[in-house]
Amino acid sequence: MDKPRPAGPSGYERGYGQDQNYFHGNFSNPRGTIVNSRSAPSYNEMWKEQNYRAQERVEFFTVKQNFELSDIMKNPVILALSLEKRIIPRCNVLEILYSNGLIGRLNAGLVTSALTLNEEKFIEKYVTNYQVTVPEMV
Repeated sequence: MDKPRPAGPSGYERGYGQDQNYFHGNFSNPRGTIVNSRSAPSYNEMWKEQNYRAQERVEFFTVKQNFELSDIMKNPVILALSLEKRIIPRCNVLEILYSNGLIGRLNAGLVTSALTLNEEKFIEKYVTNYQVTVPEMV
């Protein structure tokens, strides 16, 4: 049985049986050399940044896309996607198609499935198929 992890960075650390010095001390980079934590962002700073980004995405989906929180929790992987590089551009394409009457209602299922498609399949399904009908998408 998985043990529950307390919320917050210090709780996360304790959840894995590590003390705070382990996370705030020295880190190894991929080359195996030691990097002093003073030159690297602190664990708390990284935690706050990730939390802010997740809140930003939740706000986008709930306010601009009219998702319910339950819609997001059904497919939480969408919170890991880049807002600027993936979510907003794809939602713009879907809105253009919807405004031209080419796709049905913009619901959470359609948006999440479009967001989780790889780049090639998304372009084929939503851009190439409608390229002649809606030339401004290209």
